Amino acid sequence: MTYIEWRDELSGYLTGLSDAERKKIFDYYSEMYADKRDLGQSEKEIIIDFGAPYDVAKKILSGDICEETKTAVPAAPVKPDEGKNPAAVKTKKSGAKRVIIAIAWAILGILLISWASSEFAEAIDAIYNAALNFGTGDAYTAIVATGQFITHVGFMIIIICLIVMVAKKLIAAIKAVKGE
Repeated sequence: MTYIEWRDELSGYLTGLSDAERKKIFDYYSEMYADKRDLGQSEKEIIIDFGAPYDVAKKILSGDICEETKTAVPAAPVKPDEGKNPAAVKTKKSGAKRVIIAIAWAILGILLISWASSEFAEAIDAIYNAALNFGTGDAYTAIVATGQFITHVGFMIIIICLIVMVAKKLIAAIKAVKGE
């Protein structure tokens, strides 16, 4: 079982909780998972440490609060004491990672836009050649040029879809950096 499968199964058992409570629980386990991965534990070891999703959900829902669940669903957000608490250093690292991820998504978006503009220019050139060859009576070359135009338009559609996906990821990364 992967961490994502474990989290999804846990989510299925926590349907009775509010979105805010569920978010706190998933944030807790996500942070704990990242910390354990940083310490060199395998995904399988971490999942075993967490326990079965059903058992974890049972503890949370029954009110049989263990130490981890107290942290997972705090009464109020806990802000680490910067400079004294090692958790504050971890928060800064994850913040830096988030900034790097946001920058990477932005660069990927710029590259995709550049590729789209190149495909657009190729499409215009292909349709121009098609029209020119239809006018001169060279039907074969005109059909080939029309096919090239359709191919470039298809690439542009795919690139636009990728740009939309990258934009969504970039917005999510920026929100994560801002802490929203």
